[in-house]
Amino acid sequence: MYDDLGATYSALGNPAEAAEAFAKAVSCNPRATYLHAELASEYLHLGRFEDAKAEARRGPQPEGAAFTVNSLLAQAEFSQQQWTQAIQHLRLAAVEAPDEVQATYWQCLLWLAQKRAGTATPALASRAPTTLWPRPVLDFLQGTIDETALVHAVAAERDERRRREILCEALFYTGESYLAGHRGTEARRYFQATVNLQVYDFIEHYLAKAELAR
Repeated sequence: MYDDLGATYSALGNPAEAAEAFAKAVSCNPRATYLHAELASEYLHLGRFEDAKAEARRGPQPEGAAFTVNSLLAQAEFSQQQWTQAIQHLRLAAVEAPDEVQATYWQCLLWLAQKRAGTATPALASRAPTTLWPRPVLDFLQGTIDETALVHAVAAERDERRRREILCEALFYTGESYLAGHRGTEARRYFQATVNLQVYDFIEHYLAKAELAR
């Protein structure tokens, strides 16, 4: 029941209430690895990055849990600008992701973390990216398409809800590309636009909030 309550609060964009519910769920079943991950995720949403990392590492780690742990650690370290650690965990997340679509999102963050760390030519993880979305985002970050082409890729999505979701992602990653290019004013506008869409179940919403807070 607490797990369901936490999920409901999370979907409504209320991370404080969600974290409280997930913490109670963990106390009921401390060996449930997925509950620790859900609580860690809400700590990320609250900007409690050290708590998120500690919670991600807590509890039993069954086979197949490495991706979840590495992806949570990577998000916290990215938001804390701990680039060396973030690059390490993003690379692992990209390799361990369950499919090419998810892997490509981590490749995008991996590319950006390296750019933010000052790497002139970032190197992707050894895994082929998807040909589907978010491939246009990765192509944009790598400079093979421009921002106009990325806008067209978003506009081509016919489903209104899905278009709103991928717009949230496109805005965030474009903002990050501006930030990596030391164009903070432009980046701030893109991050604010990301948050304004209120796509609460996407990590890009909360990563953008972390950038704005900083």
